[in-house]
Order: sequence, then C-alpha cells, then structure tokens
Amino acid sequence: MTKLLISIAKVLLVLFIVAAIGIGALLLSQHEGWPNWVAVVAVAGALFFIALFFLVRRYYFRRRERAFVKRVVAQDQQGIDALPLKEHQRFIELQERWTAAVATLRASPHLARHGNPLYSLPWLMVMGDSASGKSSAIAGSRLPTILTDAGPAKGIGGTRNCDWWFFEDSVVIDTAGRYAVPEEEEDRLEWEGFLTLLAKYRRKEPLNGLIVTLPVDKLLADDDDALAEYGRAIRRRIDQLMRVLGSRFPVYLLITKADLIVGLAKLVDFLPADGLGQALGVLNESPDERTERFITQAIEQLSRRLKDARLRFYANSRTPIDQAALLPDELDRLTPRIKSFVTGAFHENPYLETPFLRGIFLSSARQTGAIRSQVLTGLDSLGDTSWRLSDSKLGLFLRDLFSVILPRDRMGFHRIREYSRWRTTTIGLAMLTWGLLFIAVVGVVTLSYLHVRNSLDAVYEPFSQKPELGKNLTADMVTLGSMRDDIVVAAQQLDSGSWLNFLFPQGGQAIDGLKQRFVAWFREYVLDPTDRTMVERFISLPVGQSRDSVASYIEYLIWRVQVLEQRFGADSESVVDQSGPINALATAFGGRLPYIVTLFPEMYRSYVHWQPDQDLLNAEEEEMRVIAARLISTESPDLHWLVSWANARTTLDGVGLDTFWQGLGEADPSIRVSGAFTRQGKAAIDQLLNQIQLVVPEYDSLQLQVEEFWPWYTSQYYAAWASFASAFHSGSKVLLTRRDWLDAASAMATVNNPYFNLIKRMAREFEAVKGLGPPAPIAYQVSHFNAALTAYAGEQKKAGLEQRIESEESRLISEVPGRVDTSAAAKYISTYLSQLSAILPATTSLDAAFRLASNNFGQLAGKQESSPTEVAIVTANQMLEQMTEDGTSNEVFMTLVFGPFDFLAAVTTKEAACAFNELWDTDVVANASGLQEYELWEYLFGNKGTVKSFVGGPGKPFLKQTSTGWQAKRWQGMRFPFYDDFLAFLSQGQQKRQQPRSSYNATISALPTNINKGAKSRPFQTKLVLNCGGKPQVLNNYNYPNSLSFDWEPQQCSKVTLTIFLPEVQLIHSWGGADGFLRFLKEFSDGNVQFTPANFPSQQSILQGLGVEKIQVNYAIQNAGPIMDIVHYPKLNIPTDAADCWSGFRPGAIEDTGQLQRQTKPAMAMPGG
Repeated sequence: MTKLLISIAKVLLVLFIVAAIGIGALLLSQHEGWPNWVAVVAVAGALFFIALFFLVRRYYFRRRERAFVKRVVAQDQQGIDALPLKEHQRFIELQERWTAAVATLRASPHLARHGNPLYSLPWLMVMGDSASGKSSAIAGSRLPTILTDAGPAKGIGGTRNCDWWFFEDSVVIDTAGRYAVPEEEEDRLEWEGFLTLLAKYRRKEPLNGLIVTLPVDKLLADDDDALAEYGRAIRRRIDQLMRVLGSRFPVYLLITKADLIVGLAKLVDFLPADGLGQALGVLNESPDERTERFITQAIEQLSRRLKDARLRFYANSRTPIDQAALLPDELDRLTPRIKSFVTGAFHENPYLETPFLRGIFLSSARQTGAIRSQVLTGLDSLGDTSWRLSDSKLGLFLRDLFSVILPRDRMGFHRIREYSRWRTTTIGLAMLTWGLLFIAVVGVVTLSYLHVRNSLDAVYEPFSQKPELGKNLTADMVTLGSMRDDIVVAAQQLDSGSWLNFLFPQGGQAIDGLKQRFVAWFREYVLDPTDRTMVERFISLPVGQSRDSVASYIEYLIWRVQVLEQRFGADSESVVDQSGPINALATAFGGRLPYIVTLFPEMYRSYVHWQPDQDLLNAEEEEMRVIAARLISTESPDLHWLVSWANARTTLDGVGLDTFWQGLGEADPSIRVSGAFTRQGKAAIDQLLNQIQLVVPEYDSLQLQVEEFWPWYTSQYYAAWASFASAFHSGSKVLLTRRDWLDAASAMATVNNPYFNLIKRMAREFEAVKGLGPPAPIAYQVSHFNAALTAYAGEQKKAGLEQRIESEESRLISEVPGRVDTSAAAKYISTYLSQLSAILPATTSLDAAFRLASNNFGQLAGKQESSPTEVAIVTANQMLEQMTEDGTSNEVFMTLVFGPFDFLAAVTTKEAACAFNELWDTDVVANASGLQEYELWEYLFGNKGTVKSFVGGPGKPFLKQTSTGWQAKRWQGMRFPFYDDFLAFLSQGQQKRQQPRSSYNATISALPTNINKGAKSRPFQTKLVLNCGGKPQVLNNYNYPNSLSFDWEPQQCSKVTLTIFLPEVQLIHSWGGADGFLRFLKEFSDGNVQFTPANFPSQQSILQGLGVEKIQVNYAIQNAGPIMDIVHYPKLNIPTDAADCWSGFRPGAIEDTGQLQRQTKPAMAMPGG
C-alpha cells in the first residue's frame, strides 16, 4: 500500500510539474506575444527532460544491477593481463575455447545456409557439481559430434572450464563443476567471465536450455540439508544466468549415476535394445505449475510406471526379475532427498522469476561398482545384501534426451518478465524521448524564426526605404525619433530572447544596418541643422543676456560633452541623465520645438552610441567645448546663476514643512528651503563646477569666480534656513484633527520632536558650507545645541554604545566653535525634556489640562512656583544663555528651542478650553434652558446669577473685567481662546436692565376712517384685533365712536391685525411678534396713520381702479405711557460654547493663541541640583 501511494505521489508530482510548466509557458507566451503553441513546445521540452531522466535512470539502475556485465564489451586483453598468473592462464584458456567454438560454428557451411551460424542450432548448457557425471552423460548419449579444439579432451578427467559438444541438432556446453559450486574466489571470477562471453557472443538467444545434474551417489551419501544447500548453490548460478541473459529458459533435472539405484541396471535385461536410448523421465507441460507439486507428481508417475512395468515383467519374463523388482521402491526411498534438492534450487523468489523446471530424467552413462538396497536395509536377514555391477558403458536413457527432447524445446526460453518489461518500457521511453526532443527542437527553431521576424517587422517595414526627410525639422525629428524608438524596441525584443537568436544571426545584422541608417539620417537632417542654428545663436548673444539662459546653455553643452565622453566609457547605455537639458534644448533651439525637444536626448544618445566614426565624434566634442568657453567668458561675470540652475533641477528636492510635520493636512508649499541650499544642492553645484572645469579646462578666470561665489552662496544658505526656521510654527497646519495634535504632542517631550529634528537637520546641512564663508549667528547656536543633544543621547545610552557615543560627542564638541560647556547644556536639555514630560499628561486628560491651564493663567505677577511650566521656561532660558557668548540669543533659534513647550502649551490650552466648555454647559447653559426671556437676566446676571458665580469660580483664572467689558487673560503672551460672542455675552451683564411687567392696560377709542376725495368707494368698517394666547381682543369701528380697554401681556400676546372693509375689497395690515402691540401704539402715537395702495400690494390694482389714493385710520389712545416707556434690549442668547475647543481644527492654533512672549526670569534651583 505504501509503495502504491508513493507511486501515485510521484505521478501526481510529475503531472503537477508538467502542468505548472505548461501554464507558465502559456502565460509567458501571452506576455511575450508568442503563439500559444509555444506552451505545447515547452511542455514537450519538459516532458523530454523528464523522460530522459527516467531513461537514464533506468539504464543506470540496470547497469548497476548487472555491474559485472559491463565487461561484455570491455573484455580486452588489458583486463586479462592484469590478473594473477594462474587466473590469467585460466581466462586465456577459456577465451581460446570460446573463440575456437565460435569459429567452428561460423565456419560451418551447413549452418550458414540457415542464417547466422551462431543461432542456427539451440545452445544447451550442462551444469553440476564436479564428478556429477555431466561429461559422461553427454558422451553416453552416443550422438555423433565434431571433435574440435573446443571439444572434450580425450581420456577420463574433469572439465577444466567448458567443453563444446557440436551435435547435429544442438550445441551442448559442458561447464566445469567448480562453476556450479565454486571452491575459491577464482572459480567465481571465472564463472562471471564465462557469463560475459556467453552474453557477448549470443545476445538475441543466449541459452535454450539448462541441464542440471544430480548424481545418485550424492542422494545416497548426503542428508537433506546438504542437498538443499547444493540446490541453493545451483539456484544462485541459475539466477545469475537469467539476470545476465535476461531470459527464463527451461531447466532439466538430470539424475545421473542412476545405476546405483538397485534394479535400474538389471532393468536393461528386460528392455529391447532400442529402448535403452529412450528417455526415462517426466516433462512439465505447465510453466506456471508450482515446482514442488510437479516434482511430487513426476516421481509418483515414474514410480507408477516402473511398478506397472514390474508387473509386465513378472507376467512376460521367464527369468527372475529379483533386483528389478526393487526399482520402484528404491526410487520412492530417494524421493525426499530429491525434493530437498528441488526445494533449494527452485524455491519462490520475490525479486526474480522462479526458474522453470521443465522435466526430471534418470540416466546412467556407466554401470560399475557395488550397490546396496535401501529397501532391504531394514531387514535383518537381507540388510547386508549387496550386488556388484558388471563394468559396462551402455549410456542408458540419454540418446533421445539430447537428440530429441532437448532440441525440440528450443523455443522454450523467453525473456524474463522483469527484462521484457524493462526492455519494452525502455524502448517506449526512448521513442517517446526522441519524439519529444524532435517536437521541442522543431518548436525552438520555429520560435526562433518567429522571434527574429516579429522583432524586425515593426521597424523594418516602415523604414525599409529612406523616409521623406529634409522638408521640416519638426517632422524629421518625429520621424527619426520614431525610427530610433522602433530600433531600440526591436533590439530589446531581439535581445530578450538571445537564446533564440543563435539560429538566425541575420536579425542582429539587420538591426545593425538600421542603426547605421539612423546615424546617417540623424546627422544629416537633425544634428547638423540644429548645431548650425545653435552656433549662430550662441555667437550672436549680446553681453548681459539673462542668467537663466546662460545656465541652460552651459548645462546643455556639458550634457553633450558628457554623452560624447562616456561613449568611450564602460556602459554605453547608462550615461548622463537626460532630464536636465530638456529645458536647455528648447532654449538652445530658439524655442521652436518646445515639445519635440523631449525626443532629442535619447536620439542623440543613440546617435553617439551607434556612430562608428570616432574622429567625427571627437571633432563634435571639441566644438561643444569651444562654444562653452565662449558662453562662460561673455555671459557669466559671477556664478549666481548656479542657484537658479540648482533650483530648477527636479532631482533636487528642497526641505519643506512636511518633512518634519505629519498630519492629514497639507503644509504651506511656499515655506521651504529650496534645493539649491541643501547638501544635495551644494553637491550638485560642486559637480556642475567640476564639469565646467573639465569641459573648459583652459578657462583660468573661472577659479576667481568660484572663490567669490562661495561666500555669497554661504550667506544665502544660512539665510534660507533661518527664514524657514522662523516660519516653522506654521507646520502645525498639517494637523487637522485633535488626534493629529495629540499624536504630535506625544513626541514633544523627546529629542525627536519636530523642532529638535529641525535643529539636527540644520546642523547636518550647515556642514556642507562649513569653511566657505563666515557663519551666521544661528549657525553657532545650532552647532552648540546639536552637540548638547549628542551628549544627552550619550548619557541616555550606556552599555556597548557608551564608548562610541562618547567618541562621537567628542568629535562634535571639537567641531563647535567657541567654548561651550556641553555637559551642562546636556543637563539642561535633560531637565527641559523631563519638565515637558511632566506637562505631557495634561494633553491626555481634560481635567489635568484644565488644572494646569488654571495654574498658568491664574498666577499672580511675580509669584514663583515650581510648576513644570515655570521650570521648563527657566531651564530653556538658562540653556540659551549657556549657548551664547554675549548672553543674547538669536530670536529664530529661541523659537525652535521653545517650540516643543509652545506646542504643548497650545495643546493643553485647547484641552482646557474643552473642559471650560463642559463646565459652562453644566453650570450655566443646562439650567437656563427652560426660563422665559424676562427671567433670564436676573437668573444670569442678578446678585445670585449663575454667570456671576461661574466667572468668579471656574472662569476666574482665565477672565478679567475692564471698563470696556470682559477680556481673556494672557499667560506668557498667549491668550486663552474665548470666543468673542462669549465675551460680548458676559459684557451684557454689566448693564442693568429694566424688567418688564407681566401685563399692561391701554384704552383705544375708534374714530371714523377717512378716504381721499374722488374715491369711488368708501370704507364702511375698520376692525382692530390683538391676539393673546388664543383669546383675541377685537375693536370694531363702524365710523361712529367706539372704544375698548386692551389687556396686553408681553409673554402671551403676539400679532396685531388691522382690517379695513370696503364694499369691493378688504385691506389687511398687521404688526407681528411679541412686541407687535408696542409697535402699533408707536405708529399711532399721533392718533392716525395714512395708508396708500402701495401698502397693500395684492389689492393695489383694485384700489387704483376705485380711485383710492389714501386711507386715514384714526384712533384715540389713552394710558399707553408705561407701554411706550419699555426699552428693548438685545435678546440674551447664551453661547453654547465659551472657548475654541478644536472647533474647525483651525490649523494655525499656535499663531491664533499667540506665540509666547519670553520673559527672562531669574534662575531657579533645578531639580536634582
């Protein structure tokens, strides 16, 4: 089961590999634009290598199993000569006998008529122990034979190695007994040599049968174990034969010296003369029958036949049969011994096929000696009986065996299943391998052709002939640019499959030809015209032309020279970056080709790399140098244009606020240090100056300009960084959310906060201009502070880094100008950061922030408290004094040192504002939500008003009252972020309000309503309605006196409506709102109001048609004084929020709250000394 699973796993692995290769090849072919059949070729190639692997593996293991057979074709005289003398003689003799035997067969004209003489007759081999009667049995067959040098030696004696018996119907090889049962290592080696020769001379049909001899005297003398061991020795030789020859041949068990079996010699007396040569034995007709069963049945059959013959002899013979009567029983006695031998020689073998026992035969070549009965041994009276045989050589039961039975079984051999299966599989695998190889080779050749053809088609077809050039420079550049791109693409595509190009080198030759055409056409139609134009333009340049043009022209010329120089360098395809001179090209070309110039750099590079005429390129390079010298001598009295040039480089990134500030917003792009004033910019300027010196080496005055340029550049360099540092606070604009601010605040108490990172960056950047000019004051302080930071870092890290940090610290201190106590400065930094760390918890808790802000904003003037904010301020001032020689600090540098503190102060103030809003909402806003307007002022601003209590309580540290109203307090110049409407609301409480009554009473008397003369209609009724809580009060005027006392409740009454009734129309006018009645009274304070058609837009046209110009309504009003005296104050709108708690996340929070105004304070005792 395990073996099956392993086999299945191997098959699945192979299928997976093939599928992966197929899918990968398909994807690759689609990516490369190859035909899909490439995947089939790839699979065929993969299968070829897999099949080749298995084929070689099969041959390897086959050869390893048959290691000694490797001498089949390697059997030479050198190998024989290397043997010891005795073995050498044996091998020589063995070879000579084989050679003589093969020569005899090949020389036979009779055999030659039937084909190859070596295969005309069956070859039989006799094997057995020494003195087992092998040679005697062959000789006893009495068959005619050809006596040759390879035949048996005359006389009696054992076989030395092998004897050849050439019969009419077969060739019998009689092997030495030591081959079957080797006694020494030399016997085994000689046997292997014998097998080598047998496999060498007769490959197709190596052996047709094997006769194994088993002498009766061995059966009588040995026990079962000895016979089984003898059988196993024979089996080892049979297995070697089958493995070497690859065949399973019939094996015949010949029991020799059967005359020693009592009764066999006497049987001759009862047989006819022609019956003595007949075979006595049994053939196995079923190759698949088990050997043990066959041998049992065969002996039983022999015994039964002999017993039947015994009865016939009794009946027909006149002479007593005495000994012959014992033959069947004597044979039965030997049966167990025979089975022991057969079991050892023919047992089942799981690793190799079991030999085929074709038959068992009895024989006797010579009848001599004394015999004793095994049957009578157990009888006391006859146990010692023995008989002596007459000395005769009758050759019993041998003739037909060698002349008929054995030759007739010639085709009984067949290849062993292992060999046949191996051979069939190997041949099939070999054919498959060759077929797959053929498919792969054909596919590769086809793909190679298609690859070369497809690579060339795109470029060769449009440019197989000269395109139309010379009419327009723009069109020429487009055409040649397209040609150059097509050539590059074709070459890259061709090179991408370089492993496919070896079959068709014409592809590379065609690409080279196209390159030469491009070079010629580009020179004639693009380069020469543009060079002439540029020379004329450069020579005609007026003195004092724009510095930007000078920079562009010079850079362009340098670029041209560099491309020409590097053409002779190492890598011809990775030269100067062409992005720089594009703008210069547009200027150099007079601005005629603003979009085409982008084609020129690559075209020119290709022209230079593909141009074979080096003299022409050298002349062109010299021309570019002359033009550059002309430009520099006439147009650059100073080198200030280098700054503009550097700033125009896209590869030189400046330093912006987003380098240090991280948030969701965008930093102001205008606040940055340009690329020219960075280390990279300075290095680029250095490089350009070096290139200029290389291009124009004879221009000596350039050195003077360089010496004047660097001091100016250094001052501009420091100024750029100082300007950037002064606006560094605005980097907080990127912090759009409260989370951004809090995250940034967490870094402020470390050395990696944005402000300190800027100082460290400035220190590194200032190294670029060190020694080029006088340093700015900020440079000293930046260097001192950076050294102090390094010392502080050294104090924070001990262990293995201590020595290295001390070394770095020493280096920085040694480079800092002036004398600075770096150790003391490092302690100040440590104290400063520790105090910032103490402030930091206030950014994570509204309560903590409110307490800290209350303490800061609520301090009395001159009061000294050891709060973290106070200690941080004093420490920063001391640190600044320590880093200046005159005790004054640069204002810009001071903002950077105080930057982390300012930021934390702004954040805690914002957080305190949030806490303030919560208190305001809880103590004031929430309790006033259900009050009426007339109740609010007293509730808020009365003697026990909530606002008064709040201002005197939580709001006291942050508010101050002035003659003009309430204002926000400031701490260190920073204003607490109260909203203006909140302060205005508080200021309303300073003006005491007259409190309105709950109700008023006024009497209104109606008078007749007048209308202008000439009107075609007159009013017949006027109605005045005051709505109060759903109970209207109505005064009708029918143009006769009528009055009504109106009760007006300001909180209940609202709208007042006046309706004038004419027969044709109703005119309505109203005074809305809670103060509607008050406004009505004020309008009728003179007793009447005139209305015109314009007061009634919807009825204006009707009134005009009736000739109505004015209508005067008249009322007499009494007791309205108290109502008219009511003063209308602004409505008390209680602000929901008192202070700016991250509202809108205004980005300039630090600026909005005001930068801290530094107050230098006396030094305080620092914690810890």
